Amino acid sequence: MSLPTEFTRIVLNSRPLGDNDVLVQATWLSLDPAMRDWLRDTRSYLPLAQIGEVMSSSGLGTVIAKGKDCKLSIGQLVTGSRTVGWTEYVVLS
Repeated sequence: MSLPTEFTRIVLNSRPLGDNDVLVQATWLSLDPAMRDWLRDTRSYLPLAQIGEVMSSSGLGTVIAKGKDCKLSIGQLVTGSRTVGWTEYVVLS
């Protein structure tokens, strides 16, 4: 079985969350036909995806850590439009 060559796994050291930040573990990611246009060097309604960037996407995830002033609860499901991206974890404000 060959390994995928299109994706890179990068593990970052954890950083302290801001007072209103949440750490979300992504569980569902959107895969839309429009994403092809975000990769092409053509005029688009959104900024193009750049090499090395996380691919933008909508998603659903679970709050696993939160800042001291955040009103969300640990374990709460959250969704975001073009904020989650193709990543396992994301810090959202």
